[in-house]
Amino acid sequence: MAKIVLSIKPQYTNLILSGEKTVELRRVVPSSLQIGSEIIIYSTSPVKHIVAIAKVKKIEHHRLDNLWKKVGKLSGITADFFYQYFSGLEAGFGLVLEEVKILEEPLALSSLRESIGFTPPQSFSYAAPELQDYLAQAEYA
Repeated sequence: MAKIVLSIKPQYTNLILSGEKTVELRRVVPSSLQIGSEIIIYSTSPVKHIVAIAKVKKIEHHRLDNLWKKVGKLSGITADFFYQYFSGLEAGFGLVLEEVKILEEPLALSSLRESIGFTPPQSFSYAAPELQDYLAQAEYA
């Protein structure tokens, strides 16, 4: 099953970690993403750490008005920002997250880059086996 690295801005990763945000909105998702897939959460600059892993409970793919009605309140953003983010599209994705496991020690980009050659994705990427091995040995809160 796919393990995907998602780059997410720190204000949204904080909401995911606190449990306030349970849906990650995306314009595009990998075709291999399915219910049960693991999402590796990379918090972008200035944090630059992998902070958690979550499972995909459900994938919502709807026209924008329906997507906002279904998951907008769980996404951590305003309606204005939602429509701005999806500008130019007719439909979008909402990844409903569950089983968020927070790393006891977030994994810094600098050490990941040095030890396994990790480069964070612009949006998403598939997790390399080396990263998966690294995360399997990590401790979670």
